[in-house]
Amino acid sequence: MLQQREIAKVLSQVVHGSGILLHKGAFSASLLSSKGLPLITVTAADLPTSEYLASPDTLRVYSLLAINSYRQQEKCGDNSLDDWTVLSLDETLRVIVKRFLTGDKEDPHKELFVILFYMSPFSDIRAKASVDALSDVLAEGLKGYVSG
Repeated sequence: MLQQREIAKVLSQVVHGSGILLHKGAFSASLLSSKGLPLITVTAADLPTSEYLASPDTLRVYSLLAINSYRQQEKCGDNSLDDWTVLSLDETLRVIVKRFLTGDKEDPHKELFVILFYMSPFSDIRAKASVDALSDVLAEGLKGYVSG
Protein backbone atom coordinates (compact mmCIF):
# COMPACT_ATOMS: atom_id res chain seq x y z
CA MET A 1 0.00 0.00 0.00
CA LEU A 2 1.29 3.45 -0.89
CA GLN A 3 2.52 5.61 1.98
CA GLN A 4 1.90 9.34 2.36
CA ARG A 5 5.24 10.37 0.83
CA GLU A 6 4.68 8.08 -2.18
CA ILE A 7 1.16 9.45 -2.71
CA ALA A 8 2.51 13.01 -2.61
CA LYS A 9 5.14 12.01 -5.18
CA VAL A 10 2.45 10.57 -7.48
CA LEU A 11 0.31 13.72 -7.15
CA SER A 12 3.29 16.00 -7.77
CA GLN A 13 3.84 14.46 -11.21
CA VAL A 14 0.96 16.55 -12.60
CA VAL A 15 1.59 19.77 -10.63
CA HIS A 16 3.39 22.59 -12.47
CA GLY A 17 4.64 25.94 -11.29
CA SER A 18 4.02 29.57 -12.03
CA GLY A 19 4.20 31.72 -15.11
CA ILE A 20 4.17 29.93 -18.40
CA LEU A 21 4.17 26.53 -16.69
CA LEU A 22 0.89 27.41 -14.99
CA HIS A 23 -0.77 26.91 -18.38
CA LYS A 24 0.86 23.49 -18.90
CA GLY A 25 -0.86 21.62 -16.13
CA ALA A 26 -2.45 21.60 -12.73
CA PHE A 27 -1.14 23.90 -10.00
CA SER A 28 -2.69 21.81 -7.21
CA ALA A 29 -3.64 18.14 -6.82
CA SER A 30 -5.33 16.43 -3.87
CA LEU A 31 -6.42 13.02 -2.72
CA LEU A 32 -9.76 13.37 -0.93
CA SER A 33 -11.66 11.04 1.38
CA SER A 34 -15.11 9.74 0.49
CA LYS A 35 -16.50 12.73 2.41
CA GLY A 36 -14.44 15.20 0.37
CA LEU A 37 -11.88 15.93 3.08
CA PRO A 38 -8.29 16.42 1.87
CA LEU A 39 -5.99 13.55 2.80
CA ILE A 40 -2.93 14.76 0.87
CA THR A 41 -2.51 17.93 -1.17
CA VAL A 42 0.38 18.99 -3.39
CA THR A 43 0.50 22.60 -4.60
CA ALA A 44 3.15 24.22 -6.78
CA ALA A 45 5.65 25.74 -4.35
CA ASP A 46 6.81 28.54 -6.61
CA LEU A 47 3.50 30.31 -7.17
CA PRO A 48 3.96 33.97 -6.22
CA THR A 49 1.28 35.39 -3.94
CA SER A 50 -0.01 37.68 -6.67
CA GLU A 51 -0.36 34.74 -9.03
CA TYR A 52 -1.65 32.29 -6.45
CA LEU A 53 -5.25 32.33 -7.50
CA ALA A 54 -6.68 30.81 -4.37
CA SER A 55 -5.53 30.31 -0.81
CA PRO A 56 -5.32 26.77 0.59
CA ASP A 57 -8.56 27.41 2.50
CA THR A 58 -10.30 28.57 -0.67
CA LEU A 59 -9.07 25.47 -2.51
CA ARG A 60 -10.58 23.29 0.24
CA VAL A 61 -13.93 25.05 -0.21
CA TYR A 62 -13.67 24.66 -3.99
CA SER A 63 -12.89 20.96 -3.47
CA LEU A 64 -16.12 20.54 -1.53
CA LEU A 65 -18.01 22.40 -4.28
CA ALA A 66 -16.52 20.06 -6.87
CA ILE A 67 -17.45 16.95 -4.85
CA ASN A 68 -20.97 18.33 -4.41
CA SER A 69 -21.20 19.00 -8.16
CA TYR A 70 -20.01 15.44 -8.84
CA ARG A 71 -22.61 13.96 -6.49
CA GLN A 72 -25.44 16.03 -8.03
CA GLN A 73 -24.72 15.20 -11.67
CA GLU A 74 -27.05 12.73 -13.31
CA LYS A 75 -25.57 9.25 -13.61
CA CYS A 76 -26.02 7.13 -16.72
CA GLY A 77 -24.61 3.84 -15.42
CA ASP A 78 -21.34 4.03 -17.37
CA ASN A 79 -18.43 4.57 -14.96
CA SER A 80 -16.26 6.09 -17.68
CA LEU A 81 -18.81 8.92 -17.84
CA ASP A 82 -20.19 8.92 -14.30
CA ASP A 83 -16.99 8.93 -12.22
CA TRP A 84 -15.72 12.43 -13.02
CA THR A 85 -16.77 16.02 -13.55
CA VAL A 86 -15.24 19.38 -14.50
CA LEU A 87 -16.31 22.57 -12.80
CA SER A 88 -15.52 26.10 -13.96
CA LEU A 89 -14.98 28.20 -10.83
CA ASP A 90 -14.48 31.53 -12.60
CA GLU A 91 -13.33 32.80 -16.01
CA THR A 92 -9.99 30.99 -15.81
CA LEU A 93 -9.94 28.68 -12.79
CA ARG A 94 -11.15 25.13 -13.35
CA VAL A 95 -11.26 21.97 -11.28
CA ILE A 96 -11.66 18.34 -12.30
CA VAL A 97 -12.63 15.62 -9.84
CA LYS A 98 -12.58 11.87 -10.35
CA ARG A 99 -13.92 9.16 -8.07
CA PHE A 100 -12.15 5.82 -7.79
CA LEU A 101 -12.48 2.72 -5.65
CA THR A 102 -9.80 1.03 -3.56
CA GLY A 103 -11.57 -2.31 -3.85
CA ASP A 104 -13.30 -4.44 -6.43
CA LYS A 105 -16.85 -3.83 -5.24
CA GLU A 106 -18.94 -0.68 -5.06
CA ASP A 107 -18.56 0.41 -1.42
CA PRO A 108 -18.74 4.00 -0.09
CA HIS A 109 -15.97 3.17 2.40
CA LYS A 110 -13.63 2.24 -0.46
CA GLU A 111 -14.35 5.42 -2.41
CA LEU A 112 -11.74 8.17 -2.79
CA PHE A 113 -11.43 11.21 -5.03
CA VAL A 114 -8.55 12.83 -6.84
CA ILE A 115 -8.91 16.49 -7.73
CA LEU A 116 -6.87 18.88 -9.89
CA PHE A 117 -6.99 22.67 -10.05
CA TYR A 118 -5.81 24.25 -13.29
CA MET A 119 -6.14 27.33 -15.48
CA SER A 120 -8.46 27.29 -18.48
CA PRO A 121 -5.67 27.53 -21.11
CA PHE A 122 -4.80 23.97 -20.01
CA SER A 123 -7.34 21.85 -21.86
CA ASP A 124 -10.00 19.80 -20.12
CA ILE A 125 -8.93 16.80 -22.23
CA ARG A 126 -5.39 16.96 -20.85
CA ALA A 127 -6.74 17.47 -17.32
CA LYS A 128 -8.95 14.38 -17.79
CA ALA A 129 -5.96 12.35 -19.01
CA SER A 130 -3.96 13.49 -15.96
CA VAL A 131 -6.72 12.68 -13.48
CA ASP A 132 -7.30 9.27 -15.14
CA ALA A 133 -3.61 8.40 -14.84
CA LEU A 134 -3.50 9.54 -11.21
CA SER A 135 -6.62 7.62 -10.23
CA ASP A 136 -5.34 4.43 -11.91
CA VAL A 137 -2.02 4.57 -10.02
CA LEU A 138 -3.67 5.51 -6.72
CA ALA A 139 -6.42 2.87 -7.02
CA GLU A 140 -3.78 0.19 -7.52
CA GLY A 141 -1.48 1.52 -4.80
CA LEU A 142 -4.28 1.97 -2.26
CA LYS A 143 -6.06 -1.32 -2.96
CA GLY A 144 -7.79 -2.44 0.21
CA TYR A 145 -7.72 1.00 1.88
CA VAL A 146 -10.96 1.69 3.75
CA SER A 147 -11.99 5.31 4.28
CA GLY A 148 -13.65 6.17 7.59
